[in-house]
Amino acid sequence: MTTTSLSLYKKEWPLILLAVGVGVLLVSAVSRKGRIVLLLTPAGYTAGFLAGCLFGGAYGPPEAGLDSLWIVWTAVFAACVLAGIAMDLVRGKK
Repeated sequence: MTTTSLSLYKKEWPLILLAVGVGVLLVSAVSRKGRIVLLLTPAGYTAGFLAGCLFGGAYGPPEAGLDSLWIVWTAVFAACVLAGIAMDLVRGKK
């Protein structure tokens, strides 16, 4: 990927994460089984953004303007969603 395509992809990434989050919330709400994931998905989106702002750093050539905010954001968001799903599954087996 070129620097230009990375820059465009980076600008669309918040919308992609939002769409994934809304999809998770819709599936969870329709199935009526995921109460914890309903709480952790929006919390993970917000916490991921804040963690990305705090811990994200620049990489690559300075003129490229690349930073790792989106990587940290995605990792925290995915961890929260997966933790919510796992907790709901464990809670459902009891």
